[in-house]
Amino acid sequence: MSVIRPAQAADQEQIVSIMSEPTFGDFMMTRRDRAMATELVRVCLEHSLSGQPLHFLVAGSDEVQGFGISRLGADKVWDIQIGVAEKFRGRQLGQALVSALLEAAKARGPGAARAVIHPDNVGSVKMTSRFLPRTGPFAKLHGFDEFYVAW
Repeated sequence: MSVIRPAQAADQEQIVSIMSEPTFGDFMMTRRDRAMATELVRVCLEHSLSGQPLHFLVAGSDEVQGFGISRLGADKVWDIQIGVAEKFRGRQLGQALVSALLEAAKARGPGAARAVIHPDNVGSVKMTSRFLPRTGPFAKLHGFDEFYVAW
């Protein structure tokens, strides 16, 4: 099993590369999308390192094999996003990242967590369902399902 650790500034390019893989999202990234992803990762790193309500973890010591972000939304729900590099899938890295993110969120006190996943993303649905039950369609994003748990 890979080491799960806090993300660092040196991980930024590897995380963006995972986000840029064709199997990561529902579309191929353009240069503009990649620039936006780079800025998102930079801001998330900055916020997590400054103690704001955001957890940013990576799997792997030298090579980033996957990443996980949980951020506390305005509705007081931790939104979870996971990305695992294609060549490292099937090794339960996503499960390890979700588990660590939920543990970190629970340490901050009572709350809830949510993931929003397209039903065609079978691997993510299967992995996430182990931690967060599917609650139904996500009203704010047509065609996606919501997975939610409170503690």
